[in-house]
Amino acid sequence: MFGKLPSDKYITMNLSKNLEERCQYMVRCPKCGAEVEKPVKTWQLAPKGRKPVTIGLFKCPNCGAYFRKGVKE
Repeated sequence: MFGKLPSDKYITMNLSKNLEERCQYMVRCPKCGAEVEKPVKTWQLAPKGRKPVTIGLFKCPNCGAYFRKGVKE
């Protein structure tokens, strides 16, 4: 009657994947709490013998404050 419906696992996996792609860098400003979407600049911080971490420099659209935050690669 309805044909083959996708499983719940498939739907959940696709929704979380799309959410990760859209909100990869969504961080909150530490001063006013506004959400900031994209970093102004990113760079790698690699301590000796450890896995590198990507750091992002963000600028708040509300208060104009600059702040750093670790971001996913």
